[in-house]
Formats: sequence, C-alpha cells, structure tokens
Amino acid sequence: MDNLTLIGVLVHAASMIYLIWIAYLISQNKTRNIGIWLSLFYPFISSEGLAFIPLILFYLIYERDRKVWLYAILGLITGYVYFLGYVSPPEEVVTSSFTAKLLFLVQGTLIFLGGAVKHQVLLATCIGGVFLSNTLFILWRYHQTKDNRLLFAGIVLTQILATGAMITLGRAQDGNFNTLFAERFSFYGAVFICITYYSWIQPNLIPNISFQKTYLILPALAWIGLSAFMAYPKLQNLKTRLLADASNAAYFELNTFYQFGSHESNLLKHSGVYQFPHTLLDTSAKISKQIRLEALPSYEPKLKEFRVHGQGSILVYRGARAAYFLPINTLSHSVKIIEDVPFNERTSSFALIR
Repeated sequence: MDNLTLIGVLVHAASMIYLIWIAYLISQNKTRNIGIWLSLFYPFISSEGLAFIPLILFYLIYERDRKVWLYAILGLITGYVYFLGYVSPPEEVVTSSFTAKLLFLVQGTLIFLGGAVKHQVLLATCIGGVFLSNTLFILWRYHQTKDNRLLFAGIVLTQILATGAMITLGRAQDGNFNTLFAERFSFYGAVFICITYYSWIQPNLIPNISFQKTYLILPALAWIGLSAFMAYPKLQNLKTRLLADASNAAYFELNTFYQFGSHESNLLKHSGVYQFPHTLLDTSAKISKQIRLEALPSYEPKLKEFRVHGQGSILVYRGARAAYFLPINTLSHSVKIIEDVPFNERTSSFALIR
C-alpha cells in the first residue's frame, strides 16, 4: 500500500537511526575517530547527510583537531561523488532579498521543529522557537562542562535543525509551510523530543536542580499518553483505508493492479496482532442510508475532495452497479479521489459502509 510513501518513511527513519548511531560514536572518547570517518557516508544514507559534514567540520575546528584538513578534503570528495551525474531541475527566478530568504529559512526550520507538537503554522513557529533556544542552551552547557552526553544530544539536535532547513528549501519554496507537516517528517520531531528529554535528565545540564529527577518521568508519561490519544484517529484512518483498498481489490479486479484472493485474505485475517475483519466481504449488512458528497475547494493537483458526514467507507454506485470504495478520513471528514478515475458526483449515488 503506497510503496512510494513507504520508501520515503523508511529513508527518513534510516537517516535518524544512522545519525543517532554515529553521534553516539563521536560522543565517546574511545570511538570518536570511527564516528567522524563514518559520518562521511551519511549522505549516501539520506541527502540530509550533506548538512552533517559541515557540522562535524565545525566541531573539529572547535576542538582544534589536526584531522580537520583531511576531513575537509574527504568531505569535498564525498560531495563531488554525491552530485556526480546530477542534473538539477530548472529553477524559478525568485526576486526576494537575501534578508527575506533568510527569514523564510529560519521560520521554516522553526515550523519543522514545532510541527512535532502542533500542525499549525503560528503555534509551530512558537514551539520551534522554544526548541531552538533549548538546543542553544544544551550546546552552551556542553561548552562549559565538556559532558559527552550533552555532546551527543547537541549533535543530534543540531543536525535535525539543519535537516529542517534543507527540507524548507526543498519542499516549501512556494511559501506553503503546511508541506513541512507531512507525515513522513514526523519521525524527526519524535527523535528531537526524545533527545531533548534525554538531555534534560543529565546532571550537568542544570546542576543545582532542587527536586529529585525521578519526577521528570511525569512529563514523559504524559507525553506517551497524549501521543497515543492523538495517534488513534490517524491509525483509524489507516485501517479504514486498508479496508477500502482490500475491498476494491476483492470486488473490482479489473480496476486494480494487485490481486486479492483467498490467499491474501487469509494472510490479513491471520496476521497476528492486527485482526482483519472477517466480515469485510459481507458489505450488505453494513450499508447504511444513502448520503451526499459536498465538493470542497481543490488544493492538491489532480485530486478532488468531498466532505462527508460519517465514518467508514463510501461505496460508489454508477447507475445500479457498484463501482468502487472510497475511505473517509476521520480527521478532515472527507474523501479524495484522483481525477483520472471516471467519477461524477452528480450522476453517481453513494452508500455509507460503517
């Protein structure tokens, strides 16, 4: 289901796993050199690794390390190999000033960070500002204490900041900051919050703290509870969409590129933790009264969106014949359909399958 989106999510997850791994190696005295040289391979895990090389170069300069020149040369070679054969797409002429571009980059980075808590531009900007201030405070405390645990946290947090800047330049050039709230970027925010929490339970961050640090487990438990509560509607959407896709494949084989026979059905029904509904194909018992679709303004290319009241899936009829299923998004209370699909909301009728 949605292989391209899955690949994108896995790439971003692999990037964060690799970042945490090499940041840990760099923060340990015994493995520091290994982590530094492994950082040169980061761009080949994900493109944001290009921002990590200047970050480590700055760290070597800060530490007055003699390897700085060798690392700089190897970093340039890595960049050359990365872009070897690359053809950039045509760029649109942008007339904004350097100051405007810089402010746009800063705001986009803050929104990228703050989106881990709230997908709303103004609130995300404010929350991102708090996260940025906290990151600077952690780096300042590392400068004072030389605590390797704060170095580890500072490297990860700073790299995620740099990643937010790269994504802002690559995804929000048209000024639409909402693209920074894409689900595939959520893992960055989760890692940022976890590493921030990790840094705050270190003894050298705030040495004169008066209460026992075991009490800091309370905000962690609150975050876990709220995360589960907020994630439930999204997981419900995923389940509804899976039901709609499986139903389409089972009923309308000519309209799909993938099969859904008894073998696929049994795999889902006996998949372990997730129990696939055994009554999936018995739609007659679940169809409720007919409903109407209300057209919404289009904001995504080649996609139509319609408001729907209810939860579940829509069974679309052309004439007296069933055509296909559409999943209802429980967050936006709408359904989306690609323009290429033969669909006319005026001549079709719809039934709600709860």
